[in-house]
Amino acid sequence: AATAANYIDILKAGDNIPLLDGGNTFAVGEKVIGESDSAAAVDRLAVGTAATFNQIGIARGAASGGTVNVDVDIDVEHQ
Repeated sequence: AATAANYIDILKAGDNIPLLDGGNTFAVGEKVIGESDSAAAVDRLAVGTAATFNQIGIARGAASGGTVNVDVDIDVEHQ
């Protein structure tokens, strides 16, 4: 939610975007989804696992310093 008179950004696509990792571990190529207990962090699905939530993107590698870099591609029209 945005406070009245403030600007917000809605990211739908971008390469190598740092997202909060929520304390989760990541590996290259894993699907990245929204964390179920936090609106501000992401979680992972191991390669080959069926998606349980809409995919946010693909992890570029391991999390570091509280973030994980992700190739974000949110296709809101086809999910």
